[in-house]
Amino acid sequence: MSEVDAFGTLHVDRLSKVTDELDEFADDADVLFVEGPREEPDDSDERGMLLRNPALYLTGIILDWFWGIIGFLLTRQFKPVDGVATETVAQRKEIDIEPVDLNIPRRASEVGLAVTVFSWLWFAITAVIFVLGVMASSIGVLIFAIAVGFMPVVPFAYWTLSERDEVMAENIDEILSTNDDLDRGCLVAGRRHMDGVVEQLEESDVGVSQVHKSKWLRRSL
Repeated sequence: MSEVDAFGTLHVDRLSKVTDELDEFADDADVLFVEGPREEPDDSDERGMLLRNPALYLTGIILDWFWGIIGFLLTRQFKPVDGVATETVAQRKEIDIEPVDLNIPRRASEVGLAVTVFSWLWFAITAVIFVLGVMASSIGVLIFAIAVGFMPVVPFAYWTLSERDEVMAENIDEILSTNDDLDRGCLVAGRRHMDGVVEQLEESDVGVSQVHKSKWLRRSL
C-alpha cells in the first residue's frame, strides 16, 4: 500500500526553517504533493470567474500580490515561502512536484445568479472606494479598499475547505495508484488542510504515516 506523509505549513515563515524541516520530514518521499491546481486554469476559466464572480476575481489578484510581495521580502522570489522551500527540497532530492488541488477559478465561477449580482455589487463598491482613495491621495482609504476587496475570500475559503481536502486526497490516490515508481509521497499544504486530507486519505487505499504541523518561526522537528 502506498503511503503519504502530511506536512502542514504557514505561508509566511522563515525560509531556512521551513526548508530544513521539510527536507528532514520528507526524507523518504518519492514525490511532493502541493496545493496548486491539478488541472491548470485556462483563459475560459479566468473569463468565467471574472464574469460570474468579479469580487472573488479581484480577491485573487490581491492575494497573489500579497503573498508574492511577502514572499519576495523573505526569499527574493515572488511566491510564498513554503512554495520556495518545496521547490528547493524537490531539487535537492531530485523528485517531482505534483499539484493536487482543484481549479479555483473554475470553482469560483460555479455560482448562482444571486451570488453573481452580489459579487458585482461588492466589486463596484470596492472600485468606488479605491477611486476615492486615489482622488484624495489617501493611503488609509486605499488600504481600506484593499481590505474590502480581500473580504470575499473568507466565506469562499470556508465553504470550499472540505471540498478541496477531498479533491486533494482523490488526486493523491490517483497519482500513487497509477505510477508504479511512486511508493511514498509527502503532501505540503496549509495547516488547515491537514485534518481533512488525512481523514479522506484514511478512507482510501493510501496510508498516512505521519503528520506534522509546522510552528511559526521556530523549529518543531
